[in-house]
Amino acid sequence: MKTKMKDEGTYNEYKRLHEISDIMGDKDSCGVVALASATGLTYKKAYDIFEQEGRKKGTGVWDHQIVNATKRSGYWPRQFYAKYLMKEYKYANTMTFNNAVKVLSKKKTYMLIGSSHVATLRNGKIVDWTQGRKLKVGWVIELQDQDCKEDKDYVARGKFFSKLKTK
Repeated sequence: MKTKMKDEGTYNEYKRLHEISDIMGDKDSCGVVALASATGLTYKKAYDIFEQEGRKKGTGVWDHQIVNATKRSGYWPRQFYAKYLMKEYKYANTMTFNNAVKVLSKKKTYMLIGSSHVATLRNGKIVDWTQGRKLKVGWVIELQDQDCKEDKDYVARGKFFSKLKTK
């Protein structure tokens, strides 16, 4: 039976960020780890940004906090409902942390948002413990250097923001 191996480079980056989280006594820090690995910020800087968004130490993050923290870190979040991205992928109907690698561009950086977890997909590799796992992805945020105002994303963005409390 074949076993899927984690990419050691990205998994080690995740482990390093997670160790910093443990040293700081911060649990449920997947959002902070995802922001740090997606943007290149230090764990402490990503932690401070989420703290400004209302996150308390040892708690998870809300969707609107992820969007706002991405903006505060200097990137523009381009949001997609994962179901729309799967229309052209013929092997599955549901996006998971495992098949997102096959569906999304290998040249871009994304934050994958599940029902209770956030992870980074950077250059075609998951920077998280979810490598190879089949956890369902609900939303995808593409990190861009500038604001995206394309009409084709209007519906997906509208649905995303209608469910969030944006500032």
